[in-house]
Amino acid sequence: MKRKFVFFLFWVSLVVPTLASAFLMLQLTLPQMTALSEKVFIGKCLSIKKSQDRDGQPIQWVTFAVEEMLKGEPADQITFKQLGNSSSQDNVILAGEHVHVPRYVEGEEAIIFLSEEGNNHFTAPVGLYQGKFQVTTSKTGEKLVLNGMNNQGLFVGWNKNQKLKGMTLSAAENKLMRAKEGGLPLEGFATLVKKLATAE
Repeated sequence: MKRKFVFFLFWVSLVVPTLASAFLMLQLTLPQMTALSEKVFIGKCLSIKKSQDRDGQPIQWVTFAVEEMLKGEPADQITFKQLGNSSSQDNVILAGEHVHVPRYVEGEEAIIFLSEEGNNHFTAPVGLYQGKFQVTTSKTGEKLVLNGMNNQGLFVGWNKNQKLKGMTLSAAENKLMRAKEGGLPLEGFATLVKKLATAE
């Protein structure tokens, strides 16, 4: 019930300017993003098909080949419908407000925290650009993940979170949660998300 209420607020915020300013600026932690997501997956972007709605607002259908499901029913591919046009900008105008949305590039690898579908089958990553983590490779060959906020705030209050306190975490995962910003190891990040999803 709580998840549906927050999701409702998210979509209302897309059409009501005052709520858009307040809700879309809300910084989410990793446990919050995991709880609010219907699906979380690691995948490679296969295609981006662009169109417009009746009002001329840009729409994109984004398809990912799923490499690993971290939350949700198993799937080989996931296609979702989102506002925005990844080819030129990362924002759209809704009810007079500039709203930043995630950008996608064919061939990129990413972790997507995907909300359940709303009206007209629209959806988006939870927290918009917060819920899309690009996967990159460091100079040493380690895969790292980074969202549109440089991973800031992901683990705020982690040592007081009751759900995390009840979980068995490795030394690497505990170290990961002490990070304040910057790229995080993909393997530890993915394992932690799966544990959070299982603990719901």
